[in-house]
Amino acid sequence: MYDGCSMLQQSLLNIGITPKVYESVEKDKYASAVTRFLFPKTIQREDILDEDYHAIASGDEVTLLSAGFPCQSFSRCSPAKLNFEDDRGKLFFQVIEALKIIKPKYFLLENVVMKTEVMNEITRLVKSTRPEFEHHLLDPIKLDARDFSPQSRVRLYWTNIPYTKPEPLNMTFKDIRVHTNEEHYFYSDKYLRWIDAHSQRKNKQFRILDDQSIVQCIERSHHKNCSSQRFFGIRQDGRLRYITPEECELSQMLPSGYTSRGRWANGKEIKLSKTQRYMMIGNGFCVAVVESILRGLLTGGGRISKTQLFETNEG
Repeated sequence: MYDGCSMLQQSLLNIGITPKVYESVEKDKYASAVTRFLFPKTIQREDILDEDYHAIASGDEVTLLSAGFPCQSFSRCSPAKLNFEDDRGKLFFQVIEALKIIKPKYFLLENVVMKTEVMNEITRLVKSTRPEFEHHLLDPIKLDARDFSPQSRVRLYWTNIPYTKPEPLNMTFKDIRVHTNEEHYFYSDKYLRWIDAHSQRKNKQFRILDDQSIVQCIERSHHKNCSSQRFFGIRQDGRLRYITPEECELSQMLPSGYTSRGRWANGKEIKLSKTQRYMMIGNGFCVAVVESILRGLLTGGGRISKTQLFETNEG
């Protein structure tokens, strides 16, 4: 549910799991095109409101139900903070309906850190679908991608998969830095003056990333070449530049180039624009975090090493 460019399939692949059947519901045509290119056996549908959960429940047992339900209504950064009153926030109730009717063996839900009362309501509803579990076992797990990647990204995870928090990897920007000669990534003096003035108006510090820096949270707004929430630059060859899509992918612990190509339903292969790549990467999750949870399906928790992870990605 809300599968994006199917980072969940990449997470499963990284730990050696190839699903017999993988069904993806995603309305973004570009994200679906990436999924179709990378995972051509995926059964794809577009509208979550058209899903027949009873039909799914009447078939083979669903081993895992995953949902990164829309976060805009719940985010503390959202100016409206409409929560369940917003149409996007109401989509969460589709997850609850699916859990109740399909009754998957395992589930994994992900969203942003939000107000305590909203988080508690989501937790209450999730627990209502699994009354056989002890009360505390379905409390959300709060994890920062900083422990799994060079990126700071705090998210909440609701799951019934056994989980043990691993030791941090202590990665930094140097682990994912990509050298680029493409001029459009470099800031002009005029643009730097605009960033400086705008960051002062927003009271946001302009950061310069070096090899020891932690990458800011990857957001869909990166496609603007300057997030309205955060301002940063990367020093290269005596100049300052913007983060590349490949560095965003690696910050999310995706293989470099993961979002670069797609395929339409008619079979035509396409090259994804920078804008679409930034947006779908920012809409996703840190693959290494999700891997660490999914490994509980195999070992009861834990995570592969940094070296193994990169070997797996490169493979």
